[in-house]
Amino acid sequence: MNRSVRFVLFLATFVTANVAWGDGRQISAGFNYTCAVSEGEVVCWGDNEYGQTNVPALTNPTYVGAGGSRSGAHTCAVADRGVVCWGDNEYGQTNVPALTKPTLVDVGEVNSCALDDASVVCWGGNDYGQSNVPRLNAPTQVSVGKDHACAIDNTGIVCWGYNSYGQAAPPTLNNPRQVSAGGQHTCALHDTGVVCWGRGAYGLIDVPSLRNPTMVSAGTDHSCALDDTGVVCWGRKARGKTTPPELNRPSSVVAGNEHSCATDVTGVVCWGHDAHNQTVVPVALTDPSAAPVMGQAVSASTNPGPDRSFRLRPGTPKFQCDLLGGVSRKTLRQVIPARPRYLSSCLSCVGESCVIKSGEFEHKNQETTCRRLFCTHRKRAEMLVDGKGLMGRYTVSLDYKITKDGRGKLVRIRDISGGSGTQTIARALERGLAKTYYEPLVIDGRKYEIVNLSSTFRLRYREYED
Repeated sequence: MNRSVRFVLFLATFVTANVAWGDGRQISAGFNYTCAVSEGEVVCWGDNEYGQTNVPALTNPTYVGAGGSRSGAHTCAVADRGVVCWGDNEYGQTNVPALTKPTLVDVGEVNSCALDDASVVCWGGNDYGQSNVPRLNAPTQVSVGKDHACAIDNTGIVCWGYNSYGQAAPPTLNNPRQVSAGGQHTCALHDTGVVCWGRGAYGLIDVPSLRNPTMVSAGTDHSCALDDTGVVCWGRKARGKTTPPELNRPSSVVAGNEHSCATDVTGVVCWGHDAHNQTVVPVALTDPSAAPVMGQAVSASTNPGPDRSFRLRPGTPKFQCDLLGGVSRKTLRQVIPARPRYLSSCLSCVGESCVIKSGEFEHKNQETTCRRLFCTHRKRAEMLVDGKGLMGRYTVSLDYKITKDGRGKLVRIRDISGGSGTQTIARALERGLAKTYYEPLVIDGRKYEIVNLSSTFRLRYREYED
């Protein structure tokens, strides 16, 4: 075999929690990545350093668990053939043991647990006893935190594993209905509301006033709950993870490591730390047609331009788009009919050139809707370049546009840092963008280009055999 080196570009600008919502769909927020089950498939996005978002072939998946830490991450799902796991396997956390009839799976930092028939089975890392399941009486739920796990059975809530902060020592609860194990704390929903215990830093166990809460999710160092007022989060406030955007009738919420996600009538909405694209939700998990109209609606026969307040000048604000989370042509075309409602809200056009408005949105989900509708590509932008002569890691910032035919086109490279061989990288970027396809922007039968797009990439190498 010949061994070669190739570089893979990942878009960079742009402890587990799980929840199911209506229609059998379910989401899980892991360490800098997110996964969801929707319409018979598992979709994952965000950090992929350990292959945790490389979903294998699955048939009729019903549940997914995302977890991990800085030193590794793995994912597990329940499908027709049972539990399937992928990603980091240093501790055997993806080596699924024989199971009888698994219905639920969750993952922690280095271990995994499944609800299997009338029992809970755990595997992988066990330094703190987090995989030593105690005797349970007809368990109905299991939740895995950083180094501990909890289940609900006929006796109430039972926890095991690391207990330095008391996170595995639940208080007396009245008819607990849900439990969620976080980093070093645990939360539960019972008859009198939400209760949290364990580490008290950042106000983790100081549950705010909630009105008729229906669910709770414990993340690494923050938690979120759903009540009559919507989504309420508390704990460490860094990176905006405890500040949800405007949501339209939210139905579920999950707290991850440095980000959070919820579901509402528009689909999945995420917020918080975004360095790995973990909050940039794929189009397949959204329904822009159900989102609130951002400004005056326009008909399909209404051209958004000319907008005399807009000129194609070098100082035109750039708009960051997702070059990582591409979708199938079929999925993308399903949202194209929603475009006419957002022409005037998202675009400004002169002649045959348009820009996506930048910095003019009151809420982040409005910006996300414009991104989903007008600059999500049909083919994943994973660009490979021959790594001969290239050493180290690189960061690349570039401007590009979408042509009238729906192709990506490099406009200019603003910066390449991290090593030598910049010309090789520049040529590969130009070729890679030309192979990235978008649904052309067509208004009144006329094609338009979108010209103000910008992205920053991380570039690293990996070996492969051919």
